[in-house]
Amino acid sequence: MDTAKVIKKGRRQIVELPEGYRFEGKEILVRDMGGLTLLFPADLTVERIMDEVHELAADFPEDIDESSIDISEGGNGCENGGA
Repeated sequence: MDTAKVIKKGRRQIVELPEGYRFEGKEILVRDMGGLTLLFPADLTVERIMDEVHELAADFPEDIDESSIDISEGGNGCENGGA
């Protein structure tokens, strides 16, 4: 896993992404999912999201107990609402 540098500038934060993670254009979409912040290209399509989710799922071990993961709107993805 790679890391990015976080810089404080007044009341804002700037995230310096490594070269392989840079976005095209001047704006991106940002989504907070209970402690998990996701950045998306502004021209994102549902089809592309589904492609990426399937690729990501292939990287996870098969023995994860998915029944304990809260993926509902507002859920934080953790068992029993924990962080």
